[in-house]
Amino acid sequence: MGNSGSVWWTVVECACRILGVSTATVLCAVGVETVQQGEFNSLGIYLITSSVGIMMFELAYFLDSLLSMCIPCPPNWQVFVLWGKMARVGGFHKFLYYSIMSVVCFLHPVLVWHAIIPVRMCERQTFVKLSEEKLIPKSDILSLLRTYNCYHEGKNFQLRTREEDGQLILEGLLNIYWGLRRPIRLQMFDDNERFRLNRNEISTAAKQASAESNNNSLNREPRPAGGDIGGQEEEDSPQLLRTRSDASFMRVQRRSNTHTAGDLQRLRTHRFSINGHFYNHKTSVFTPAYGSVTNVRVNSSMTTGQVLNLLLHKFRVENNSEDFVLYMVHESGERTRLKNDEHPLVTRVLYGPCEKISKIFITEADLGEEVTYDVAQYIKFEIPVLDSFVEKLKEEEEREIVKLTKKYSSLRSMILHQLEGRGHSSDGV
Repeated sequence: MGNSGSVWWTVVECACRILGVSTATVLCAVGVETVQQGEFNSLGIYLITSSVGIMMFELAYFLDSLLSMCIPCPPNWQVFVLWGKMARVGGFHKFLYYSIMSVVCFLHPVLVWHAIIPVRMCERQTFVKLSEEKLIPKSDILSLLRTYNCYHEGKNFQLRTREEDGQLILEGLLNIYWGLRRPIRLQMFDDNERFRLNRNEISTAAKQASAESNNNSLNREPRPAGGDIGGQEEEDSPQLLRTRSDASFMRVQRRSNTHTAGDLQRLRTHRFSINGHFYNHKTSVFTPAYGSVTNVRVNSSMTTGQVLNLLLHKFRVENNSEDFVLYMVHESGERTRLKNDEHPLVTRVLYGPCEKISKIFITEADLGEEVTYDVAQYIKFEIPVLDSFVEKLKEEEEREIVKLTKKYSSLRSMILHQLEGRGHSSDGV
């Protein structure tokens, strides 16, 4: 009974020591990772030191057992006596050492802070959101960000980072290319204030317009009395030069006709200031030049809808943001729509900084269409080449149809033959 009890406690002791070694290994790995992150170096060093101490206590027992079996030594050697005491340190000593480690662990400033607010430790994010369903490891984003900023070195397009509630936030300029097919309309008001002319400005403008009208009348043929040419009535909007504002790189036109002083009265009801430029609200309809670029300052927490709202607000566009979508357009012709819960700045970093390879386009929601990678491979081929592909596919399809028809015809004949055989056998019975 005594021997069996001794064996039992030896097994328990070995199991506990193995468990201690595995715990020390985990602590060491966590400590090394903490030091590599560089945020809580003191905590990482403490974890590494503690794990080394635990390993020394626990592994020394197994090492002593192994050496005692392999190397016979005189029992009176002082070195082996000290080694044996350390290898087989009592349970009380280990309990005291582990207790001190636990107290020091809980007194660490970082752990005290997380003990006061334990949710912070659990919710500490090591991922960056690409969308509600997709998360990108923080280390991968930081690696891609270094490449992104290196590409834009010395330019305003470098992205900055900051921590907010334990979450990594990127912020900077995002290029967006215009891909609209229909015109957009600017707002009729600028900060809820109409454009107004005082009386002095009206009289001065009237004199200038009258003088221009007199000068131009010498170079024009007289109009017929009463006369609208072709029965068409001219627009009542006065001459306005649409300036090349920040709103856009837009295609603009200047009306060549001049107007009299009487038209200036209508100017007050149709002319407004938008982004520091004056526009006639009846003609302030713009079609952005396809492929022209603009930019907005965003951060990585902003979704696609928020970026669209920011872009339209910047240019005082009165169209609803739900009428537009963002697409990632690749050089190969592949087009991927950014979902409403996706974060465009994170997507831009993932696809890389080179906009020759991929660009973010704003397009109409009802005109945009996704193009998969498989389809994009054939976009750049000429029509005759594509026609030949279609012919080859049709030929292959016809061959498969003939093959399947023969296969099922033979199966049908076999089934009918079996049914006829069973019919004859039943008649004979």
